Formats: sequence, C-alpha cells, structure tokens
Amino acid sequence: PLRDRKEDIPLLTDKFIKNINLKLGTRVEGLTKSAAKALFNYDWPGNVRQLANALERASIFCKGNRLSEEEIDLALQRAPRQAESGPAPAQAEPDFSKPLKILMIEHERQLIKTALRRTGGVQTEAATLLGISPKNLWNKLQKHAIDPSESTS
Repeated sequence: PLRDRKEDIPLLTDKFIKNINLKLGTRVEGLTKSAAKALFNYDWPGNVRQLANALERASIFCKGNRLSEEEIDLALQRAPRQAESGPAPAQAEPDFSKPLKILMIEHERQLIKTALRRTGGVQTEAATLLGISPKNLWNKLQKHAIDPSESTS
C-alpha cells in the first residue's frame, strides 16, 4: 500500500504530473511545499491510482504553475484548511421546506454546472473534477437538461 511506501510519493508525483500535462495540455511544474506535505500526510486508502486521480483533479483546479495545498485538498475532496486571515464566508442554509430528494437533485445540478464552468465546458475535464466517468456526466447532463455550452459564461 502507498501509505506504507510514502517515500515513493515524490517520484510517483513527478511521473504522474508529466503524464497529466501531456494528457490535459496543462503546464503544472510541481507542488508547493505545503502541497507535498499534504500528499505525504494523507493516508491513501486508494493507493497509487488514488494519487494519480487526485493529481489529475488538482491539475484541473490549478491556478498557477505549482499545485497548492488547497488544490490538493479539493482534489482529495477534503475541506481546505481555513486561512489565518478570518472565518470562511457563510454558506446559505438549505430550503428545508423541500424534500431531501429535491435538495439533492438541485445540489447535484449546481455541482455539475460549477464543474463545467471551471473547466470551460470541457466535459471530460468536468467529469474528472467530479470524480465520475464522462458517460456518467453525459447521463446527468441529460437528466438535468444542462447545456454544457451555457455553463461557460
């Protein structure tokens, strides 16, 4: 298991980032120190494949040329650490007058639209960001009647 071979993480990370850059056309050069520490401190229940997937997701989120700890946390679907500068902005309360099923459908729809917006409407990248297959995303686009081209504006 990767959690027992953490010394392999830097080598695997370099290899995966090179492959991701070729696959996605990204220009990620590496990790910040805090991102590398976050990878090293993670338990890795999904082993090497989870590391590869997390780096691919983080590369899609990446705003600069190095993956940050926040981008790694987002890719691992962990809550990013709070900045020392102050509290996080308040999130809107769900409308509990609606049934849970409706709330979940609305939330799923919003997540899909956000992923499409972040990836410029590129469905394969949005699927990767959401941790689902492109076919699964396509089915959800049909289910929610979402036009991917409208999500890029």
